[in-house]
Amino acid sequence: MPLSQTVTIELTPETAARLNAAVAEGLYPDLAQAVSAVVNVWDDQEQARTDLRGLLEAGMASGPGEPAEQVFMRLRQRYGK
Repeated sequence: MPLSQTVTIELTPETAARLNAAVAEGLYPDLAQAVSAVVNVWDDQEQARTDLRGLLEAGMASGPGEPAEQVFMRLRQRYGK
């Protein structure tokens, strides 16, 4: 696969303006780099969702939970308040 690929996309005027502004402000050297940064954030969010799903599944598999009020009561007894 080549190091880069030309892709044509349609953006809302607002999104295009935000990307162009980021380039004009010097945050990115060009639109390709700005879009790459957005995709990297998207990848990070997807990884966070995957991690959270794994944690939720592990919690569900760990057995039945305990009602929060029981936990808080036990903590109040132990630590006062």
